[in-house]
Amino acid sequence: MLAVTHARDLQSELTEPGRQSQSRCERVVLAVIAMLVAAQAGCVTERLPRAAGTSPYIKRDVPPPNPSTGDAITPGIVKPAPGGLRFEIAQLGEVPFDSSTLPLVSPGGNFMAVQAGSAPPLDAMRASGPAEALNTRIEIYDIRGRRLAQTFIAGPAARRGVPSVLTQGMLLGRGVNAEGFLIEWPREDTTRWIGLCKWSDASVTWLIGGDESVPTYAAHAVLLDDGTLITALGDDQARGWLLAQRSPTGEMAVLDNEPATMLAPLSSLDARRFVYLRLNGGSLTLNGAPTAASPRGPQLLDLGVNRTLDDLLIAMSPGLPPGAAVPAIFRAGSGFMSDFAPATLFFHPEMGRIAWYWIDGSNAVKDLGPGVISAAPTREGLVLTTSGEMTFLPVGSPGTGGGNGVKLNLARKPGVIRGIWDGGFCVVEPGKAGAGVLSVSKFTHPTLN
Repeated sequence: MLAVTHARDLQSELTEPGRQSQSRCERVVLAVIAMLVAAQAGCVTERLPRAAGTSPYIKRDVPPPNPSTGDAITPGIVKPAPGGLRFEIAQLGEVPFDSSTLPLVSPGGNFMAVQAGSAPPLDAMRASGPAEALNTRIEIYDIRGRRLAQTFIAGPAARRGVPSVLTQGMLLGRGVNAEGFLIEWPREDTTRWIGLCKWSDASVTWLIGGDESVPTYAAHAVLLDDGTLITALGDDQARGWLLAQRSPTGEMAVLDNEPATMLAPLSSLDARRFVYLRLNGGSLTLNGAPTAASPRGPQLLDLGVNRTLDDLLIAMSPGLPPGAAVPAIFRAGSGFMSDFAPATLFFHPEMGRIAWYWIDGSNAVKDLGPGVISAAPTREGLVLTTSGEMTFLPVGSPGTGGGNGVKLNLARKPGVIRGIWDGGFCVVEPGKAGAGVLSVSKFTHPTLN
């Protein structure tokens, strides 16, 4: 019988010798990155058999396609996986990492935004308590070529006025689109703004906030396909947080006006719908989008009592960031990908691991199994990563409908999928330089490019 274990109970398993002073903030992100990777006392852990050497289904260090021109990779001699599918991997280099926030990748895999510098305090990550000056910096990288290239690094924090470009102290948000990525700015006056930063030049458009004369508190926002922003919002943090939306033209509307301890929306892979995590009085639930008949949003799942902000932070963190996929590939792709269009990933605290949830009225929940730390559907099947192994399940495999999965040896470290597009996906894993560095790789299907 599998023992359900909370991420907050993983401190002893996730703290290496000599790191007993590791911050609570870092332990939270380690719980996300290395979610249930280590065998835990009292748990039954399913493990894939390890194969010696590199998978025959991967060819390494192959230049990725150039998305700006659509040029395809010239396939090398790569042993095809069952069904004729081949994978090629390009190792693009390493990026800095603040040990608290995983990178964001643009739709199509052209750019990556990373959060470097000192890890922010846990209060800043979960939008609780007074803000303070942060020593974080966001960097943007072009990942289209054979090696990644830094294109922008945040400058010194603004002493006064409203910045129109990335500056130190801003945090990576939870959504992306073709134009840019979301950022959150915890300000020293306790307000918190949300903006969209362009991939091309790091310029910032403030979606919520931007007027210093109007106190604004917003956090944990996601983007939908039509440009709608769903966010936790409060004009007085002592009252709690409300669920609100900003339309593509800038109109604000409150969706759930019953104050909660904290809220966090989750978007579907096609970015057309959303659900939200609601923490109030120790009770954590997954709620559907509010309607006229159910202003608070119908409760879909009860995720337990005696929950904390840490539980909510971890629940909303794993797998792909909301909006990380190109929504069109889920609408126009194969039936398999279309099946995942209304799905979202979250960490289920009752199961003690990552699960899919279908936002389509079916209330279907799929447990990804012990040890899985990220997942992504592709046109040809499902990709799962564990602690140093990557498993590709072709359409019709276990977990998709029967047959045998194909194990791909990524590395002997935990790899996390951070972006998917039609024909490939991006993976980050601990870098060779140790703490504070992530290695970036691109997997592509040469037969699909």
